[in-house]
Amino acid sequence: MKALEKDRRRRYETANGLALDIQRHMANEAVSARPPSALYKFQKTVVRNKFLSGGIAVLAIVLIASLALVTASLARERKARQQAQESATKSEQVTEFLKDMLQGVGPSVAAGQDTTMLKGILDKTAERIGSNLGGQPSVEAELRSLIGRVYQEIGKYEDAERMHRAALNAYRQLFGPSSLEAAVALNGLGLALWKERNLDEAAAAHEEALAIRKRLLGGSHAEVAASLTNLSDVYRRLRRLKEADSLTREALSIRQRLFGKESLQAADSLRSLSILLGDEGNRTDSEATAREVLAMRRKLIGGDNLLVALSLLDVAWAAGYNGKAAESESLEREALAIRRRLLGEGHPDVARALYLVGDRLRNRGKLDEARSFLNAALAIQRALPNNTPQDRLDSLRSLGYLLEADGKLAESETVHREALAFSNQTKGPGSTQALAELESLIGLLIAEQKLDEAEGMLSEALTVQSIKDPSRANILALRVEILGRRGQWREAATNAAIVLENQPSEPERYHTMAALLAIT
Repeated sequence: MKALEKDRRRRYETANGLALDIQRHMANEAVSARPPSALYKFQKTVVRNKFLSGGIAVLAIVLIASLALVTASLARERKARQQAQESATKSEQVTEFLKDMLQGVGPSVAAGQDTTMLKGILDKTAERIGSNLGGQPSVEAELRSLIGRVYQEIGKYEDAERMHRAALNAYRQLFGPSSLEAAVALNGLGLALWKERNLDEAAAAHEEALAIRKRLLGGSHAEVAASLTNLSDVYRRLRRLKEADSLTREALSIRQRLFGKESLQAADSLRSLSILLGDEGNRTDSEATAREVLAMRRKLIGGDNLLVALSLLDVAWAAGYNGKAAESESLEREALAIRRRLLGEGHPDVARALYLVGDRLRNRGKLDEARSFLNAALAIQRALPNNTPQDRLDSLRSLGYLLEADGKLAESETVHREALAFSNQTKGPGSTQALAELESLIGLLIAEQKLDEAEGMLSEALTVQSIKDPSRANILALRVEILGRRGQWREAATNAAIVLENQPSEPERYHTMAALLAIT
C-alpha cells in the first residue's frame, strides 16, 4: 500500500527503500511502511526470539500463578488470623463475664440471700472447667483461682482450698514455680488454710508467696505488703509473736508509704498490729489501735461493711480485756447484725459472731439469753462439718460451761462429751485441744460424783503423754481432788506435790493448792 500511494511524498523514495522493507519483513523486523506502535514492535521482537520469548512467557505464567497462590494463601491466613482474634476476644469476653457474674453474686453483694444456689453453680462450673477449657490452660487457672475466692467468701473453705491448689498446679506448669502467678495462687491457698485453722500449711504457703514476690517485685510493693500481713497473722496464731511483730510493722510501713496513712491498706496492717499488741499484753495500746482502725474504715467505706464488722469485734475483744464488758457486748451485737445482713444465716462467720455474743452474755451471767445464742451458733456449725472445727469447739465449750453454771450437769456432760469426741476427730487424741476438753469433762464428772468414771478417763489420758507435760499436770490435779473426796489424803498430797512441780504458771498452781486445801 505504501508503494502504491498516490501521494509521492508518502511512497518509497527509491526501489532500494522497498527492498530494505522486504528484507526487514523477511527478517521479522519492523518495516517502515507500518506505523511503529509499541505492540507491533513487541510482536516482531517475540517472533525473532521465539525460544527466549517462550521462556519468558513460561516464567511469566509461573510468576503470575505463584502470585495468585500467595495472594489466596495470604487471604486465607488473614481470615484465619481474624477468626482466631475473634475467638480470643470472645474467650476473654466470656472469662470477664464469668468473673463479673461470680463476683457480682457474692454474699457481700447478695446481702444475706441464700447462697445455696450459688454453691451449686460454683460446683457445676468447677466440674466443667477442665473439660470445656482444655485448650486454654491460663483461662482455666484464672477461673479456678476466682472460684476459690468466691468459695471462701461464702464460707466453703475446703472447696476454696481445692480450687486454689488446682490453680497453683496450673500456674506452676504454665509460668514456673517461682512466677508471680504462682505467688497469687499460693496467697489464696494460704488464706483458705488460715480459715480452716491449718496454720502450719498456711504459714508455708505464705512464706513461699512472700519469697517469690520479694524476689520479683522488690521490698516496697503492695503485693509484698499483703504477703507480709497474711504471714504475720499466721505467725501470731502460732505464738511466734516476735516474728509476727516484725512482719506487721514492715507491712504497715510499706502500705503507709504507698497508699497513705489513712487508707484501707494501712488500716488492714494496723488491725494486725492491734491484735498483736493485745497478745503481747499491751491491752491499752491494743484497744486504742483497734478504735483507730474502726474509725478509719467507717470513714472510708461507711458503716455497713464486713471490714467494719471485723473492726467492731476487734474493739470488743480489746475493750473486754480492759473491763468494758457492757460496751463489748454492744459492739459484738452490732457486728453480728452486719454479718447477718451481708452473709446470711448459714455462714460460718455469722456462727462465730453468735458465739462471741453468747460467750460474752455467759460471762456476764445472762445464762438464758446466752444459751439461745450459743445454740444458734452450734446449729450452723453442726451443719458445716469440719469447716471451722475450732469455732465449733469454742461454742461447745462455752455451752458446756454455761449448763454447768446453771446446774444442768447432765446436759453439760452431754455437750462436753460431744466436744471431746469432735476434738479427737479433728485435732487428734492427745492434742492440746483434746486434753483441754478431757480436763473439762473429768472435772464435770467429779462434780456429778461419778468418781470411778472420772478416774478411769483420767488414767487413760495419763498413758498418752508424759506426766511432765503442763496439760498433763492439770489433768493430774484432778486426781488430787478425786483422792481427797475419797479420803485418801496421803496419796492426794503425793500427787499434789508432783502437780505443783510441773505447773509453772501461778494461776494453775493456785488452782491446785486451792483444790488441795478444799479437800483437806
